[in-house]
Amino acid sequence: MKRTGTCGTATVNYDDKVCAFQCQISLIDNVKAQWSMACPDGKGGWTITTGTGRVTEPPPKHDVVTVAGNLQAIAENLQRLWKRPVMIRIDDERKTVHEQTLTGSPEEMAEALGLELAKEKKEKKEKKARS
Repeated sequence: MKRTGTCGTATVNYDDKVCAFQCQISLIDNVKAQWSMACPDGKGGWTITTGTGRVTEPPPKHDVVTVAGNLQAIAENLQRLWKRPVMIRIDDERKTVHEQTLTGSPEEMAEALGLELAKEKKEKKEKKARS
């Protein structure tokens, strides 16, 4: 079904049966509203389109992510946002999520959607600490 998502001042049109829309309002970088849309590319991968919108409302007190659309595409979007693998149960790949606004840690947000977030690699943190 054709849907419209908003992220700050940006408006994005997408098909929620196969695509997903995501908006993140982050307190880092002067409160930016960053949106992304993930759709299958027809070759087994994903086409990701991204952009920004100005925040016109009072900024939130913590990071907020709004998601809607195909759960598999949402997982792909979140994986890119968090730079960590996001796993989805095979039975849920075709599930459509109605617009949800999430707060909390990436783990808490993934759990709220029935997704699983891979653990952060401790090796990278330890190497950075040694440098």
